[in-house]
Amino acid sequence: MKVCLQNTDIANTGKGFFFERLAAALRNIGVQIVSNLNHAHDISLQIARLKKTNTKRYVLRLDGVWHNTAMDYIAENKPIKEALSRADGVVYQSFFSKKICDAYLKTSVEKSVVIPNGMCLDSTFDKREKKHKFVFVTAARWRPQKRLSDIINSFILADVEDSILYVAGDVSKSGLSELDLKKLFNHPKIEYTGTVDQKTLLSYLKIADGFLHLSWIDFCPNSVVEAIAAKVPVITNNIGGTKELVEPSGGLVLPLDDEYDLEPCKLYEPPKIDHTIVAEAIWKCCDNKIRITNAHVDINLIARKYKEFFEKCLM
Repeated sequence: MKVCLQNTDIANTGKGFFFERLAAALRNIGVQIVSNLNHAHDISLQIARLKKTNTKRYVLRLDGVWHNTAMDYIAENKPIKEALSRADGVVYQSFFSKKICDAYLKTSVEKSVVIPNGMCLDSTFDKREKKHKFVFVTAARWRPQKRLSDIINSFILADVEDSILYVAGDVSKSGLSELDLKKLFNHPKIEYTGTVDQKTLLSYLKIADGFLHLSWIDFCPNSVVEAIAAKVPVITNNIGGTKELVEPSGGLVLPLDDEYDLEPCKLYEPPKIDHTIVAEAIWKCCDNKIRITNAHVDINLIARKYKEFFEKCLM
């Protein structure tokens, strides 16, 4: 089987890193990988939209849809719907992803499957010096719905002795003003790392006692996959696709949000949450009694699932 994984448009993003891992894992189980769209291949795996390629079958990989009322979400979803109508198969990142795609795109594909993102469980990287007894990490391409201020204020409220929260990622679009960011990052228990590469982020995860991800509506965040792969307890909220990763890992899914009705919403105006619930979860991580399992995000397992689905699409 020859599969085309073309990630030029997503290089240096979570999606791009995942495609690199998937390509390597597929090669290990006998799948030929090509990156040139014009070279003949059996399966073309593409994200959200289909580019014309020299392929037998198109497989579309979908995380979610546009549903933010601050934009023309109907127009933004049209090319995704068109791609879905032409696809021979579709891989959804989570059951939540499939649910919201079905609701907005109203286009079904005979062959579909839910496969989350994955990570190499045997990744080797340098272990960072642990300067505090308790280390927590949060990382994202920060947008307002990711709730950066809620994460930081919950951590400050927990007030764990000899603890630090490392915040990684570009915060320029977090929805917080420069003054607000300066106030938050000036707290002695908060350290902003800026945007870091994968190796550096993994070195933080290696020493972490917990990972915070409170995004209001998310589908399958790669940062959470990476934290689980490193056997770090993840603290998250109770809606969206993230809980599908965290629940089987043994992490903490908190009752922070009302059920999402899938209706278009003001995505950048997430509901307020109870910081005390998050603070209590942070303390649970400090007790060191949470044991994390990560087999469900093993990239080798994920690659086998992709291969099996590719074979089904070729039938």
